[in-house]
Amino acid sequence: MTTSLTQPVTELMSTPVQSVSGDTSIVNAAEVLLDEDIGSVLIEEPAGIVTKTDIVSGIRTIQSPEETTVTEVMTQPVISVTYDATVQQAVDTMETHGVKRVVVEQHDDGSKRFAGIISVTDLTGALSESHETVVGMYVGLASAESPYLYECVECGNRITADHQPEACPECGGPTRNLSVSRD
Repeated sequence: MTTSLTQPVTELMSTPVQSVSGDTSIVNAAEVLLDEDIGSVLIEEPAGIVTKTDIVSGIRTIQSPEETTVTEVMTQPVISVTYDATVQQAVDTMETHGVKRVVVEQHDDGSKRFAGIISVTDLTGALSESHETVVGMYVGLASAESPYLYECVECGNRITADHQPEACPECGGPTRNLSVSRD
């Protein structure tokens, strides 16, 4: 199956979401990460997220990892997208907040629950199956004809041009810059 930026984020998210309580030591949180082969766990109270990077960074600055709780190294707030978000919306949210993963929230009967997590690793794995989505982007960057490569956020159409098009010539959707100037 080819992955599209317009498909639901629920098709790529990792489930189930692993969580620990705020008083869990970073050593125990690291064990969960390793045992489950995942990159992050959610903290129940107070709400937060701890990644492998948070733990490694925390170890450099603390005296006793066994006594240090996840709340001392966790990241807040938890960055999320809604259950009905598209892959593109998840990518945009990661880019906006400078994070490598977002939590997928589902709202049932007025309550919120975390349904899954989608990470850069999940996206790279899924999108790399499509030549046009990942490899095609880099092939376009190497082209000598133009210094810029753009992509339609609606249909995924690739456009090579000197300036960002106001709209995709195929569907009229907005475009985003995928390349950098080669001055």
